Amino acid sequence: MHRDVGFLNEPKALWYFVNPADDLIASYSKGDADYFMNNSHEMNNVAGKVKSIYSDFLDKSSSTRIIDKYPEMIFRIEFLNSIFNQPRYIFLIRNPWDTIASTAAWSNAHENSAEKENWWGVNNRKWKLLVEQVVPKDPSLSIHLSNISKLQSQTDMAAVEWIVTMNMGLKMIEKFPDRILPVKYEELCAQPEQTLNRILKFNGLTSDQTCIDYGKKILKTSSSRSRITLQPELEEAIHVLCGKLGY
Repeated sequence: MHRDVGFLNEPKALWYFVNPADDLIASYSKGDADYFMNNSHEMNNVAGKVKSIYSDFLDKSSSTRIIDKYPEMIFRIEFLNSIFNQPRYIFLIRNPWDTIASTAAWSNAHENSAEKENWWGVNNRKWKLLVEQVVPKDPSLSIHLSNISKLQSQTDMAAVEWIVTMNMGLKMIEKFPDRILPVKYEELCAQPEQTLNRILKFNGLTSDQTCIDYGKKILKTSSSRSRITLQPELEEAIHVLCGKLGY
């Protein structure tokens, strides 16, 4: 809603167009896909293509800045740093129980048995890539890889995604402290004006009353979900992360 910002909500088609290895859920291709990316993915002029599309979008939306909401990009920070000139990142954090319950509920509600598709993509592709590429590098879960690869519960799978994402976010914050702003979802809802102004300031944007008023209108504090019974190794990893994140 900010007057200077153009918003792209998970523009997966855009990123697949400029880089076919981006498609984790097999929406457009059954070819190889990668969670992690580096300069080698730049071989096909990804930077030139995406900046051309961004530039066109900025022009048509009369914006000066783009916010690209794409959660998986937390695994691609160094790749994005090689494309853009000093990009900024908002790392939105939410407590594990609400996140896990929300992910599992979405996956169950959007199950497409005919297409064999849910939160985890076609034929569990995103889950398989997560287990193959991300879990082996995770400081909390790598030693439990064999057990994790056998998980089938939506809540357990969602817990794995939350754990590896939070661990990667903390790692990137430590590596690029000036580029990444961690924001708790709960604080955003409880103190929208204060938190939104902090986000705007971090991104070099002036305060905008329309943006602030809209945030105050739609951001509501909700009661937290109950704890969910998970596999012991996931419970342990979540407990450690909750301490680091202040939950």
